[in-house]
Amino acid sequence: MKYCQSEFVVSGSYEENLRQRNSTFAHFTKTKDALHTVLITTYGLKRNLYSDSIYATVTMNELFA
Repeated sequence: MKYCQSEFVVSGSYEENLRQRNSTFAHFTKTKDALHTVLITTYGLKRNLYSDSIYATVTMNELFA
């Protein structure tokens, strides 16, 4: 979950951090299932070179609709 004053921007280092977390989770849980990163954020996700690592986004408006 991320709180930002505007759309959340995924940087290269943050994308690497997400990949490392997924890898660590898969290793320790021994899952063979697909892992999907879903971002829950206030104003959405700003599309850029690194944003494709986010499978889906849920915004504040969608949560409280």
